[in-house]
Amino acid sequence: MNVSDCRIDTWFPPGAYLRENRYPAFHRELFKLGRYDLSWKMDACCCSAQRLDCWSILRHMAFVPVACHRRTCPECSRRRYHEDVSRYLPIERIAEHLDHIGGARRIRFWTFTCCHPPIINDYRPWFLNLTKAVRSWFHSTHDSSLDGGLFSLEVGVKGGPHIHALISGPFLSVNFCSLKWSNALKRHDLPRGNVDVELSRPGSILELVCYPLDPDKVVGLDETLLARIESGFSGSRAVHQPSIRRQWTMGTWSGAFPLKLSSKPCPDCLSDGHISGMTIDHDRDCIHNKGYQRNWFIDHPDRWKKAHDRPSSSKGNDIFT
Repeated sequence: MNVSDCRIDTWFPPGAYLRENRYPAFHRELFKLGRYDLSWKMDACCCSAQRLDCWSILRHMAFVPVACHRRTCPECSRRRYHEDVSRYLPIERIAEHLDHIGGARRIRFWTFTCCHPPIINDYRPWFLNLTKAVRSWFHSTHDSSLDGGLFSLEVGVKGGPHIHALISGPFLSVNFCSLKWSNALKRHDLPRGNVDVELSRPGSILELVCYPLDPDKVVGLDETLLARIESGFSGSRAVHQPSIRRQWTMGTWSGAFPLKLSSKPCPDCLSDGHISGMTIDHDRDCIHNKGYQRNWFIDHPDRWKKAHDRPSSSKGNDIFT
């Protein structure tokens, strides 16, 4: 499968990051939302590195960039995109097999939507309720012991949250599915919406694992919308708020597609001392004679003064020594 057409490239070339000096509106919106911690992490993505020592030959070492792993970070999303395409590629082979043998049981591509206001300031309740509604719909329409599904949250170009899914299951009438979806929306205090379905097609996996903000047919980037999406997905240790999963599996597909951890050998001796098997000497974790805590490099001059000027409410996310 060709994964070079990742839609994130519409806005960001490979190697791009959401630095504050290039995308100030994005960071201003995170500040307004009280998420200084997210602004810091994304602005500092890969500005620091972690020292890893080889187990086989101790004098061999490597510095691995510390990434922010945020959902809207261009480079982190691009890396996760390629990982997920490989991870869920077996679904397309299952679809080909079901198409070959015929019958009512197929893998179908579903889209779940609901009406939304023109401007959504807080996406978190929408993400939570929409996820709950889709879970309710699946349990009321499919047999979890026979059917499986892969689901993905996304935001449309006009700011509308929706969910795409690939579901292996029997044929279901449109009227039946629409009724069940309406009931699920009412149950979770969401306005009316629609459910659309078509047979899975080659490349459907790309649609599910792409960037969380759909860039099709859009010129320019809405930085404010992007910041609100990031805030909606992200958790907060300060208020014990868990993050929201953007992708998940249900039914027989739960746990069926484990993430394959990359295995990188020591760059010097190429021995079995892989990156995942290297030790971290915290006493020597430094760059330019500056140390860092919780994987974040302190020596970031554009942020140093701002960090000490933060309001007391953000102390729960303190990342400084």
